[in-house]
Amino acid sequence: MSTTMMMSDIDEQVPTDHTLHESSSPTPTTTSTPITTTTTTVDLKLYENKLSEYDSIMHPNVIQLLSSYISSGGDPSVAITKLINGYKGYAQMSNLILSWMTMIGFDKQELNDIIVQFLKSEIREHFDAKKADAIFVLTNNVPQWLDFMISHSDWRSFIYEMSEKYPHCVLLSFAIQRISELGHHSEITSVTSASSSFRVFHRVLGDALDNLITVNEDMLDHSSAFHDFKKVCCFSEHTYIHAQCYLQTLIKNVENGALFKRLSEELEAHLIREGKTTETSIRKICLLFSEYDYRLAEVHQQSNQRRSQMSDVATALLSMLTAHATNPADISKIHKCYTSPNPPPVSFLHHPDIFQLFINDLFDPSKKIPLAHQIKYIHVLALAASTSDNDITRQQQRMNEITQGLQATIQVCTNKNSPLNLTKSVSAFRKYMGINIVALGVLHWITVVFADSEHSVSVYTMNNTKMYMALLKEIAYLHVPLRPNVLDVVHKCFEMKNDLDALHAVEIKRVYVEVFMYLLQLGYVIPTMQTLNRIVKDQLDLALIRSIVSQLIEMTEEPYSEQFVDIFVDILCTNHAVDSLKKISSTLRPFVQHLLHSSVHKAHLLPPNLKILSEYMQSQ
Repeated sequence: MSTTMMMSDIDEQVPTDHTLHESSSPTPTTTSTPITTTTTTVDLKLYENKLSEYDSIMHPNVIQLLSSYISSGGDPSVAITKLINGYKGYAQMSNLILSWMTMIGFDKQELNDIIVQFLKSEIREHFDAKKADAIFVLTNNVPQWLDFMISHSDWRSFIYEMSEKYPHCVLLSFAIQRISELGHHSEITSVTSASSSFRVFHRVLGDALDNLITVNEDMLDHSSAFHDFKKVCCFSEHTYIHAQCYLQTLIKNVENGALFKRLSEELEAHLIREGKTTETSIRKICLLFSEYDYRLAEVHQQSNQRRSQMSDVATALLSMLTAHATNPADISKIHKCYTSPNPPPVSFLHHPDIFQLFINDLFDPSKKIPLAHQIKYIHVLALAASTSDNDITRQQQRMNEITQGLQATIQVCTNKNSPLNLTKSVSAFRKYMGINIVALGVLHWITVVFADSEHSVSVYTMNNTKMYMALLKEIAYLHVPLRPNVLDVVHKCFEMKNDLDALHAVEIKRVYVEVFMYLLQLGYVIPTMQTLNRIVKDQLDLALIRSIVSQLIEMTEEPYSEQFVDIFVDILCTNHAVDSLKKISSTLRPFVQHLLHSSVHKAHLLPPNLKILSEYMQSQ
């Protein structure tokens, strides 16, 4: 699109600031005060005022306006005079200036960008959604200028921006729908107002899922596509329920439905955090999906009995989920249902929040569950952790192993009376550390212990602290999916306050740093580096910073990823650490030299950081 063409036809194609006042219209309609040729009593003054407006001869409806004026008794010569007197030729003058500018060497595309940015700023400043809607509802056909805007990506982006700012504007909602119809719906995944139209939302949902399938699940939380997916699906209860129906269908009919199950759970958690509706309603919707399939399948004579059991389980789970805690009454009810001759599907228990409720109460030393009820807790949790279908007997051996592991571990984790024999006690359950649910329980236990105000890390408990960290290393080694959890726990331990003297505090933190380094050795690099960067910047002891950097240099080698280099350089250039790190410049020199001689890495480094790296090379 040339700049010249754009300026000469600007009133027909894009919304100028004329569209923002009552005196004119951006669409090929009548006017904001509609006048037709069939009017019998006409105020000629109104027509003449319209004809007298600046550049009224260029308005798209000028022919209709003249016809109405003359047919109502207006004087043609008066009309011509008013059109001539009102002509200013702003578009033509702008066209001429642009022509001169191209003659002296300005790039046409650059000039076009200037015009587009100016028009956008004018629209942002003067746009009135009510006036735009009032004009739009009178339009019989899609305005030509709207299709023009949709055909250009920069104008589509502007429509998305305005739609987010004015989500209830009819004109902009129609524009979003029109964009979707013309095949650009993959662009509007992040536009909230796309959810207001079912057809548009359905297309956007399909495209969003297509995009998410290609995302590595480990990077899902950091994906912009995932953020946009949650945003558009949680626009309202209607979009949420439709998205959940869609996902439930995929879970049941796709061979590997694990990703879609996670997306379903993430949507549920996101909507609860947003607080757009009550948590009870959200939890009930989730349980109803499972309950519907079960009831639909039960059509034989025992269906009434099974429905009663299903309702008991759903009610008990809903009660605990909304209360954020378990209770013996509900656990007993669930236990009774699952030990009956016709138990409901174990899939009801396969929800991360349900697992977390059990872990929170069973592995917290401050929460004493009576032994009679604890047996039921462990049975239900072991059943949920061991069974993936309704054939419980086939999983009996696995369930027995998990039950034994939970019993042995819980007995140690809830005993606060034997800190001296803790290492010996822990050996009783270490053989069960390969069980996922046991490892999760131990992680929670360690977090609770270090958060307890009574737990003071001292020389007396140094061996115990090393033992806790050894458990974290073991979990990280045995359970790849739990490495983020291990990183989170050790980071929390690192941040815990204690009343130790400075020397002992540094020694304890060295124990924590060993876990960070072990995670790096296991290949869990970028998240661990990001955590190290945060703790270094938080005024960490300089000796510890030197130790961390030295170990990083020792355990890493070429080739380095750009992301790793960015984080490591950020650590090296931390203001309060630079002078101290110069003491180990000989250790740093090979790494820094590699960066300074690598055109790929050097191109991404900021000038201030390049200066600091050069200083490391010059230090003795």
